[in-house]
Amino acid sequence: MTLLHQIVGDYVITEQLADVQGLERYVAEAAGKPRVQAVRFTTPQKQPETVAILANAINSLTLSSLETIKVHHLDKTETAVSYLILTPLDNGRSLADHLENGRLAADEAIQLAIRLSTALSYAHQQGVQHLNLTPSHILLPTDGAFAQARLAEFGKAHLLQTARVPQPATFRAAMPYASPAQLLQESPTAADDIYMLGRLLIEAINGQPFPTPGSIHALLEKREEPVDLECDDEALSELLQQLISPDPAARPTAAELLRRLTQLNAKPLLENTAANEREKKQHNEVMLVAQSWHSRPNLRQRL
Repeated sequence: MTLLHQIVGDYVITEQLADVQGLERYVAEAAGKPRVQAVRFTTPQKQPETVAILANAINSLTLSSLETIKVHHLDKTETAVSYLILTPLDNGRSLADHLENGRLAADEAIQLAIRLSTALSYAHQQGVQHLNLTPSHILLPTDGAFAQARLAEFGKAHLLQTARVPQPATFRAAMPYASPAQLLQESPTAADDIYMLGRLLIEAINGQPFPTPGSIHALLEKREEPVDLECDDEALSELLQQLISPDPAARPTAAELLRRLTQLNAKPLLENTAANEREKKQHNEVMLVAQSWHSRPNLRQRL
């Protein structure tokens, strides 16, 4: 049943958009507010918290200049609960769009990684895995600020404890970033998100998309090969290689990744501070010598 022309909170559903991955999408409008996208989610009644958790995860990273995410309860049957999630309609452009014109510098990659690891850390703490990290699902504001990026497309996310295994056909676009466990259709874990994030960041820094071999077997073989990374920041390179370790236990958690990225982000500031302190110390030493010289006229006369 269509939601067209229905009133949802302060909004009226004014237009129906094309479905994406089986999800109904609409445009909703309200007086004095930006237009928003309304996406209808239906979840099993025994897991009604799923959509709310995902919405909270998205809401924590909405751009401050846009309307925040809103969740509205639509209806409830014996087996399912339906929600309508209102999200910003105009999110600037995606990371995939940005990468068509060039790659990311190390400092830009760090800013982006901090933002995304913040999202993943929050989602993982709530027991939610994203499962679909690709450049197309990273939304940038119109000014392109990586520190304000937003992780979108939670349509394939799920509660970790449900251990639902995605079929290859359902995440074909994400295959270049998928972990070995995902390709083998093993039960997903939070470490799969970390692996996908690592692949995504490496692609962004290199400026070249990963090729997509024609079979799962070919993809798995590629996962055994070293990944070249064109990055001058050795600490960042080492961290990214850990994210795509074949051993899930060797990958940092999202919270640990966030901590290490924050340290990397602070390193240039600390180095600049140390350099300024050295320069200040040298200046003070020169001034002391000059003051000593001017305070000893007899020595100047002898010279």
